[in-house]
Amino acid sequence: MKIAIISVHKSYDYRIIRHIKSMIQFNWEIHYYNISNEENLLFDVKSKNVKYFHYKLLKKFSIKTIKIFVDIRKKILNHNYNYIFLQDLVLLNLVYFLPRRLTEKVVLDIHEVLGIESMLNKVNFKILITKLNKSVVMASNTDPDTLKFLEKKNKKIYILNNYPLLEDLKISKKLKFKKNLYVISYIGMITEERRQMLKTLDIFRILLESGKFKVFLVGPIANRYKNDEIKVKISKLKKYKNFFYFGPQPRNKVNEILLESDFLINLLDVPEHDDVSSNKFFEAIMSENIYISNHVKYGIDMSLTNDLVIKVFKEDNCNKIAQKILSLVENENLNYIKKKYIDLVYSNKLYWDKFLKYYQIIFK
Repeated sequence: MKIAIISVHKSYDYRIIRHIKSMIQFNWEIHYYNISNEENLLFDVKSKNVKYFHYKLLKKFSIKTIKIFVDIRKKILNHNYNYIFLQDLVLLNLVYFLPRRLTEKVVLDIHEVLGIESMLNKVNFKILITKLNKSVVMASNTDPDTLKFLEKKNKKIYILNNYPLLEDLKISKKLKFKKNLYVISYIGMITEERRQMLKTLDIFRILLESGKFKVFLVGPIANRYKNDEIKVKISKLKKYKNFFYFGPQPRNKVNEILLESDFLINLLDVPEHDDVSSNKFFEAIMSENIYISNHVKYGIDMSLTNDLVIKVFKEDNCNKIAQKILSLVENENLNYIKKKYIDLVYSNKLYWDKFLKYYQIIFK
């Protein structure tokens, strides 16, 4: 079995790494074509069955985009892949470059669907979906309109939630808190878009000034809304000896940081009713990090997470949230929560490994 995976995500995108690690367990040959704007590549899957090809692209739509699509088309024709696994809707444009006999080999992973927002993606999706493989992969089943549309088109839908791989975040048995400095981390895209990043950085400053915390900040600073303000705050935080900004990191390093941390914070700016298939929540519980968020819907039965998420509110200011965190470190019940995390992971199989059987059905 030879499969081409094509994405426009960062080289270290965890969902795609999970796909690749799962597929090579069947001894399949994987060619990963990665289109991104990165200078320093952080793809860290080491296997004789995996070949990685990177295309640097600064603008999503340009003459270079067409040249890249033409080159990928040539490689697809030359290699005679059994399947082409597209990651995200934006890559549907590539389908127009493929001959009809190959489009039926195209399996689409929509990733996290919170409505198909782009008009171009929406048009492409409706035009092309019937030409693609009958299997469609999604990270969540919480977009009813998309699900109904796919069902009308007789598509077989496979929900692969954003659970971690067991090999990446093995339960660390670190139930006892450290007595000196606690570690709180933020891991992900550093942007104010759909997040409350500026507030998070202000919370970090208060925790650092308390003398009770180390802060780990991991991820790229996105060139988006309020980018300059974020950079100024990070620059000021660098003056504290217990503040560590790692930038973007390969997956193996992210795993190490998660296992060293005690708290993971993830303040979102999305409607409260939206289900978010959150990497961060599932990674937190498997690595025994106390999870602090203003959002508690993650595409699973919410009764499972009662009392396990330290819930704050979107309107809470940085002082209120920081004080809540500081009061938590005095709370002996936190070890109880960590124990419940372990029980939650295993009793409800909140790990990616349970999806292995789907690969042999989708790519048969």
